[in-house]
Amino acid sequence: MRPLVLALALGGLAFPAGADPLVKELLAMPPRGDRIEARLSTATIEPGAVGRWHTYPNHPVVYVAEGTVTVEFRDGPPKTFRAGEGFVEPVDTVLRGANKGSVPVRLVIFQLSPPEAPPAVDMP
Repeated sequence: MRPLVLALALGGLAFPAGADPLVKELLAMPPRGDRIEARLSTATIEPGAVGRWHTYPNHPVVYVAEGTVTVEFRDGPPKTFRAGEGFVEPVDTVLRGANKGSVPVRLVIFQLSPPEAPPAVDMP
């Protein structure tokens, strides 16, 4: 997993001319501030696990490295993403991730945010 994270992090420095973008989306609310921090993290969701309800102050971009994740929205239908797919999670929208499969889900998450902003905010 670590070589994949490193490759993604370094790959973001310069795209080769023939690179195929996984995610390309205009952000309704880009991060603002005098300083912007780049965050790259990983998450694993075990089979049958369901995360806590939460929201984001800034858009995370998520790459599904392994498995299939279901993103459940409190006020909308769920969306499913498989290994090799990427997506942008919306801001100010209550959601959670679930693994309805039989293998772990491994995610790589990239986010640009002011350093003082939390990566996510838990919701009741």
